[in-house]
Amino acid sequence: MHTQIERQSLEYTEFTGFEGDSKAVVSLNQGGELCSLVFEKIQILADLQSSYYQDNAIKGLVYNKKFTCIHNAISSDFSSVILQYMHGVESQCFPFKFNLELNYTLNKNGINLSVKIVNEDEKPFPFTLGWYPYFNSEDLNSGSINFKSNTKYLFDPQQVISGKTSLDVEMPFELKSSKLDDSYESETNEFESLALEDSFKITAPSKENFLKLIYQMNPMLLLMSE
Repeated sequence: MHTQIERQSLEYTEFTGFEGDSKAVVSLNQGGELCSLVFEKIQILADLQSSYYQDNAIKGLVYNKKFTCIHNAISSDFSSVILQYMHGVESQCFPFKFNLELNYTLNKNGINLSVKIVNEDEKPFPFTLGWYPYFNSEDLNSGSINFKSNTKYLFDPQQVISGKTSLDVEMPFELKSSKLDDSYESETNEFESLALEDSFKITAPSKENFLKLIYQMNPMLLLMSE
């Protein structure tokens, strides 16, 4: 089932699995972000209205852009929506024309996101893709993350990369009230949570991936793959 809803002047599209135990909510006004996910009655992602990095270019180009739902489908095996954003040349910060499509598919194994970027301009342009959900947790102190990395990035006060340093920590990485804002160069395309309320694994299709861990006075953990 697919439903269009509105909360606090923001528009969302909500879709559920065939049996009703799983539900995803996507914000149309906030870059098509997946702001809530319940999978088999377990809250995996929670909507976090955070001011962290607010109005900072590090958040990217489309985080606050309006998306349109152009297709939805439901069957006994899956439920899906396709969102679209069309970028014109009127933007001074990125004067290139392109279409961006997000395809969210909810099925018995979890949720998949595929991203399609179509260059509608007359010339090629550079871009990178970053997506970062906030995972819900009642007790991060008992949580841990498993990933493979030999490199940690260094940042200046504006969160711009200023260098690299070697990483030598034992895995799994235990959170334990750590105040985190760190980024790592991943040796694989898999990241695994081992000790939150329910373990889960993230797999990215790209060959080069980066992991960012943020824990800032909130029971949330941010994982970013680019």
